[in-house]
Amino acid sequence: MLLTRNDRQPWRENPNTSYRKDFAEIVAAIGLDPEEVTAYALRHSSIVRAILANVPIRVVAARHDTSVSMIERNYSRHISEHADQYAQQGLLQAPPPGADNVIPLAGR
Repeated sequence: MLLTRNDRQPWRENPNTSYRKDFAEIVAAIGLDPEEVTAYALRHSSIVRAILANVPIRVVAARHDTSVSMIERNYSRHISEHADQYAQQGLLQAPPPGADNVIPLAGR
């Protein structure tokens, strides 16, 4: 469950409708436009944080009541913004100088 009330109980059905006024007041109080920033932004932020934390997409989809294909459709265009960071993690790195646990390949 993405959000709970102060008493740890789940929100009522359709929180974007049920809590629209409350959420709009909070958004306005922090200087944003309630017509542009809705409660749905919290869901989006949660999905993005999970993706950037390398949570498997299937798990992200299940926790947000959506599908892998829907996440890929909506977030794939933003992957390039973070691609270098993740691609470099998969590259082979030269061993640091003095590494004594590197075994040279025969004939090389």
